[in-house]
Amino acid sequence: MVALAHPVAVPAELFVAEFQRISGAAVDSNAVQQNDQTLVIPIAGGVAAVSLMDAPIPWGELAGPCAAAWWWPEAQQRLRPHLAHLLIAHVPQPGLPQKTPLERHILLSQLAATAITVCGGLGVYWCGGTLVYPPDEFCQKVRSLSDEALFPELWIDMRFAGNADGSVQFFTTGLAALELPELEIRSTRRTPRDVLDFCYGLILYMLTEGTQIAAGDTIGRTESERMTVAYGPSQHHAAGVMLLSDA
Repeated sequence: MVALAHPVAVPAELFVAEFQRISGAAVDSNAVQQNDQTLVIPIAGGVAAVSLMDAPIPWGELAGPCAAAWWWPEAQQRLRPHLAHLLIAHVPQPGLPQKTPLERHILLSQLAATAITVCGGLGVYWCGGTLVYPPDEFCQKVRSLSDEALFPELWIDMRFAGNADGSVQFFTTGLAALELPELEIRSTRRTPRDVLDFCYGLILYMLTEGTQIAAGDTIGRTESERMTVAYGPSQHHAAGVMLLSDA
């Protein structure tokens, strides 16, 4: 979703031209349809829809993500006043070649960046990761986005919490939308920066390789920096997760 200061009709020709510039994809402008509220673009084995919602994103959905957005301290201040939003979706069509979950995330990001540019978006709420992102930085990263140059922080909330014994826990939200297991570290004495660097690299590996890491494997960036992989119930999600612990 893209938050808007006020309801703005999506200009079809400008939107399509900007989307083609950002994505490099060709769009058949003759197949584009628009009514008062929704722009429909056949593309990438399906149909993309950009729908104007004449109401804000419910603050109950945004309050937590805004409070947790350490990368955007002004998130609450910028998003609280918004009065409308754009709902962006891509629906695959049977019988056509389908995109992978990663490819769909890239496509949806390109559509969101187009909406920000064309309609003056105040910020992005990425539902799959329950996170918010500032508009300028989102667009800057999306313009460089490809299968080989990924920015998982656009889609995946990577969150820390402290334990009573002074250790750190870490968990993600958003990998499940990419059909990958969420990550959790229940307790480690590593610094938050070390944990973030380690898990960021692991997430990039999972996104690019798409392979399952076996339970019992040890992983790490160096021989001395190792963590053990297990799978089990989550402290934060209904589904099971990949559990990492210091080896």
